[in-house]
Amino acid sequence: MNTIKPFVKDITFFPEKYNTPAMLSRVFKAAVNSAGVLRLFAPILYSKFGSQLWVSKEVSDDLAQASITEFDFASLEWPRRNLEVIFEDPDLPSLLAQRYTQNEINAKMRELIGIPTNINFNFKDTERFTSIFAECPGAVMASVSYPDEGMDDIARNEVPPNRNAGGLTDAALDENEKKGMQELVVLFYKVIMFACSSGCKPILTDKVPTKKQGGRPGFKNRPKKSRWIIEYLPHHYKERQQQAKEAGEGTHQFRGRRGHWRHYKSARYKAMQGQRQFIFPVPGPDGTVPKHKFVVRK
Repeated sequence: MNTIKPFVKDITFFPEKYNTPAMLSRVFKAAVNSAGVLRLFAPILYSKFGSQLWVSKEVSDDLAQASITEFDFASLEWPRRNLEVIFEDPDLPSLLAQRYTQNEINAKMRELIGIPTNINFNFKDTERFTSIFAECPGAVMASVSYPDEGMDDIARNEVPPNRNAGGLTDAALDENEKKGMQELVVLFYKVIMFACSSGCKPILTDKVPTKKQGGRPGFKNRPKKSRWIIEYLPHHYKERQQQAKEAGEGTHQFRGRRGHWRHYKSARYKAMQGQRQFIFPVPGPDGTVPKHKFVVRK
């Protein structure tokens, strides 16, 4: 079972009637620090500027069985820089992900509130940083915000250098919540890595999602937004069968394979140079995928 505790499935949004400059100005003044501003305004910024990214259960199950050891947030190609990521898997929480500079955040805040803002997030004015938000029980928003190198460290479960232990992470989080945020950062990275992989580009649709699909407009005041879908298409199943066949061939005893990525960096790759390819997980003879990635040396 895939689960990341203690976060809830659906994020609560402000009712549309409260998204007025006067009301938002009061919310802004209630924030005690820059991290509080980001947490309070994350759903509001999404309501105004964001898009949905829906991930099928098949894909999230495979991503849970995929190994990744190198993280490079700077290389990720987001479909949009303000996303609500919704998983078909009922056990996985939704999250908000945003990627802006300090100047861009202040400009969007001025547009929403109608008054000048000059919030210092302790980042360089033109330095892009990634923020991940998830909702805890009781409609309390947890968050972590860092530039690319800091997010790489968070994904590796390390404290980013030259910053305090929390950075713009909510200092009130307990150890269980901090562990959950780290797992969400890794999951989000895998999702965007998959979306960046060859042949896996998300599909944009205007169709309103069904109740079963989740992410439907109006639920907990969720705004109606454009929707990107990450799911397997027929060519993915064909590719998966071929990969499974090739993985089972050879002289070594095949015990299954974890999913992983290949990044074609060398100049000798003419058609695939610079691209990533997702290698699907393959169950072993006992029907399970190994818990660790093994390297077979000939």
